[in-house]
Amino acid sequence: MVHGLNFNLLLQARTFSWLTVPRADALLAPLSSLNKVVANNAWKHAYVVANKSQRVAVTIQSADYSAATLAALNTKIKVGKRH
Repeated sequence: MVHGLNFNLLLQARTFSWLTVPRADALLAPLSSLNKVVANNAWKHAYVVANKSQRVAVTIQSADYSAATLAALNTKIKVGKRH
């Protein structure tokens, strides 16, 4: 069984065009360096709110065979720790 972890980041000071493939790769780099996580990807979304300038949000998905590995990753993300 493959387990998944999804989380969203609102990049308040960035526009949709700012989030290029190289920048998305840079966002994924800390996750990709973890030897236990099988796969990571990023999805780019326009974040539109009435009467505000358009911003960008990114959904990051990580997959692994171990739910415990993803739970540990989720804890690191929530508390802002780096590996």
